[in-house]
Amino acid sequence: MSGSGYLGLLPRPNAGNPTDRPPEKTRSLMIEFIDKDYETVKQKTMYAAWAALKLACDRQQIAAPSYKTFTVLVHQRAGAEQTLKRRGSRAAYQQQPFYWELEQRTPRYGDRPFEIGHIDHPALGQSPRAAFDMTTAQTGDRSPRSIRYDQDFLILTLPTTRKGTAKITAGRGMKINHLYYWSEHFRDPAWETKQVPVRYDPFDAGTPTRS
Repeated sequence: MSGSGYLGLLPRPNAGNPTDRPPEKTRSLMIEFIDKDYETVKQKTMYAAWAALKLACDRQQIAAPSYKTFTVLVHQRAGAEQTLKRRGSRAAYQQQPFYWELEQRTPRYGDRPFEIGHIDHPALGQSPRAAFDMTTAQTGDRSPRSIRYDQDFLILTLPTTRKGTAKITAGRGMKINHLYYWSEHFRDPAWETKQVPVRYDPFDAGTPTRS
């Protein structure tokens, strides 16, 4: 009890067997303490949350989980949602899934379309939405241009080669990224040695597209 004396009041962790499923009442109390005591902005350590849980189990006269069992359940809940509750949205964003392609099912970034850059701009001192509203008030409203999400749009947004074109070689075809592609149109001598604008799908090497 020398020094701070606090350490003498903490229960000694029991290694236990994390594979054993605790009783239902114990598990319910574990989830409650993880949700309301550990996953909060106070950012308690797992040990401090487990110690409080053990005291609550003793008061309710139910079996207390081992420290290791408690930490296993905490780690099972780890992810963006847990980080959001403990450290805020900016830290949680780093754990959000990354979308390599924009599709109809891709979630919007931000709560509303104009909140895509939802952090205040440090130079302007305002959010993108506020800047948009201010500019609209100063210069007037203009009807936005509608772009159809169709096959033409998908082709035009695909990547191209470094030069933006590909050369057609007689008898071999069109070469894109070290791969040759063939079309019956290439039998026409008029196409030989021509450089043509192309696009390609990085996830489908078998389907090049002439743009």
